[in-house]
Amino acid sequence: MKKIKNFRLELRRGYIERELRKNKQEVPAEELKTRIQEIQSVALPATVYATFSADIFKTGECVKKAEYVSIVALVLNGISDELPKDDIYRAIIKDAFDFSIDLIIKLIEIEASKEECDLSSPEEVSPENLFSVKEVCDNIKFSKIGISYSEGVLSPAMTKFFKVYWLSKRKSIKSRASK
Repeated sequence: MKKIKNFRLELRRGYIERELRKNKQEVPAEELKTRIQEIQSVALPATVYATFSADIFKTGECVKKAEYVSIVALVLNGISDELPKDDIYRAIIKDAFDFSIDLIIKLIEIEASKEECDLSSPEEVSPENLFSVKEVCDNIKFSKIGISYSEGVLSPAMTKFFKVYWLSKRKSIKSRASK
């Protein structure tokens, strides 16, 4: 299991503006800048992740082709419930999660390349599915970054879970033997 706490969050204004335009929202530049700075100054992103045999999740087409799967928990601690929950806020939070996921994927790619593997696209995993897999719960200490899940309630709310499969670049033994 790997843990990274309080890594630097780089909110990307262009991505946030694009998201707002998709929702037909116009925001004054100064207000957007202020809101980005406000969230960036209080957000304390943290992650824990681990890599398992690909068959830990028994379903899905990707499992047949994969060697491993990395399970990632990502949390944005420090963001107050008092912030207005409007389109600007949602766009900024979306970018915060996207930036964090991209960063974590880059770290996992380094590990996967050593095993001659490429990564699949990240897939979000529901807490119910994740916490029902005993091996995941035994090996990833979610509490190290403040995540708890009990009786169907996830805390904190600013939490996402995703998985990414490691797909082998190596040719199969059969295809090598036939040449």
